Amino acid sequence: MSDHDNIVTGRVHHWYPEDGWGVLESDALDGLVFAHFSVIRDQTGWRGLEAGQRVTFSWRQPGQDGCEYSAVDVYTTESRGSVDQHTDRHPDAYRSSLTITFDEP
Repeated sequence: MSDHDNIVTGRVHHWYPEDGWGVLESDALDGLVFAHFSVIRDQTGWRGLEAGQRVTFSWRQPGQDGCEYSAVDVYTTESRGSVDQHTDRHPDAYRSSLTITFDEP
C-alpha cells in the first residue's frame, strides 16, 4: 500500500501561518495529522490553510510534533478532481513535454 492509497477527507484543526504548518483531522483517522505548507498541492505562491477549511489528503505514519500521522499531499476540497488525477499516475513520476516548430527558411 502506498501513501497515495491512504486518501481521506477532513478539515484543518489548527493552522499556524507564521510557521507554515498545521494540524488536520478526519473522522476516518483516530489521531491528528501534521501538515507542512510544502505538501499543499493545489496552491501556488504562498501556501496556507485556515482552521475549519475542508481538505482531502493522503497520510502516512509515523507522525510528527505530537501527531499520529503526517500528511503527504493536501488538496482543498474544491479541487478534489486534482487528487484523483494525481493518484492515477505513479506518485514519484514527473512528466513534461516540449514541441519545437521551426519557421520555413
